[in-house]
Amino acid sequence: MATNKKHKNEVLLIEPFLERRCYDDFGGIYQVPNTILCLGSFLNERKIHVKIFSMGYETKHKRKFEEKVLRNYLNKNNPKIVGFTSYTELYENVKRLAAIVKNFNPNTKIIIGGHHAMHQPAEVLESGLFDAVFIGEGEKALEEYSRKVFSEESTTNIHGIAFLGDNKKVVINPARPRLRGEEIPTPDYTLLPKELVKHSNKWLLTTRGCPYACSFCSSNAQYRRKVITRPLSSVKEEIENLAKKYGTKELMITDSTFQSRRDFKEFMEILKELNMKYGIEYTAQTRADNVVNKPEQLKIMKASGVTSLTIGAESASQKVLDAMNKMSSYDYVPKALSLIKIVGLEAGTYWLIGHPGSSRIEEEKTKKAIQDLLERNLSDHYEVKLFLPFPGTRSSKDCRISWLDFNFSNFKFDTKTPVHSLTDFPANEIKKIYLEIMKVLNNHGKSNVILEKEYPK
Repeated sequence: MATNKKHKNEVLLIEPFLERRCYDDFGGIYQVPNTILCLGSFLNERKIHVKIFSMGYETKHKRKFEEKVLRNYLNKNNPKIVGFTSYTELYENVKRLAAIVKNFNPNTKIIIGGHHAMHQPAEVLESGLFDAVFIGEGEKALEEYSRKVFSEESTTNIHGIAFLGDNKKVVINPARPRLRGEEIPTPDYTLLPKELVKHSNKWLLTTRGCPYACSFCSSNAQYRRKVITRPLSSVKEEIENLAKKYGTKELMITDSTFQSRRDFKEFMEILKELNMKYGIEYTAQTRADNVVNKPEQLKIMKASGVTSLTIGAESASQKVLDAMNKMSSYDYVPKALSLIKIVGLEAGTYWLIGHPGSSRIEEEKTKKAIQDLLERNLSDHYEVKLFLPFPGTRSSKDCRISWLDFNFSNFKFDTKTPVHSLTDFPANEIKKIYLEIMKVLNNHGKSNVILEKEYPK
């Protein structure tokens, strides 16, 4: 039932419940909603009232309570703007929650951002549930949008958004310039419940963007291979805050390439200082060729408190790597893992099965390579995923893909069932080789990291 209650000048930002397994080693039972935390921190700094909801925490991992939690908050506060972030697999659930907001108060502005929405703006807007899609970095656009909504001004000229015009045609406004490093907000964790932060797996993002253009990743579409680095003072402030207020002892650095900062040595000095002061340890991800070409950095990482490095192997087939636009060779992978192990760090690998360009013959090369790494004890953990053609990636438009399933709810990172077939490589064969690789891991006492831990029930 719609309400007549007066709107409150507030922005409610929601990360819907993500039914995803824990696939890091920290054992936290929640995830910090990093994307909307950055947006909320930016607004809060500029005196715009904002509330952040992580539905995983608010519902204690019980999706059936999502509607109740949302309705209760709307009844008490009736915010003027409700915003959602959305992974592809969450889009159907986001629509369900957006419909609740619209039915509660049709005058509430409902907005959405995130990878799925920014790459599918027409589909999202034509659902009739959303007033605007935010494309690219959303901080400045959201600030301008909020101020104009609160003052009842038109929002149609805001750069960085898309909306339906008067003729119901999709209007995509010009993009906004990228934020400068000093404009990227330092996350304000006081915007989240203390228990959420304390019991979360925490990801530290010190850069935005990636200098590479892998075809399975949407980073290039959003950032155009330009990397923006946060100031080290901001990074230090965030880590120290987590250590002092929340007792954080582990951080996963989620920069696309850990070694991409030009001030790498200075960055390591800060990590080392905080490691010695608070006992914080770090894990990170990087590229095999970066490790091989900069081996001297490994000892610096080790001395700074880095305990584990995971590299994106993806495939042992050069044909597939070329199709992925990895701009590298598998030969780097065992060399990099050997170097990582020599300095005493844990080593891990990421793999992607069923990408365009692959076949049974090519995936057999990956299976054999994993067998070799297991026998040589070069990789301590393995994360093996089935390829998913996510919107915004170049791979999703590959003509070799035949879609089997257009239900985005099945685009789960831990899926065991392909959503596509390839030319000369049907879905049942993709699944078969995937299961054979799982068996190889199990025969050596290993498991697929992305499958081995679940959130508590």
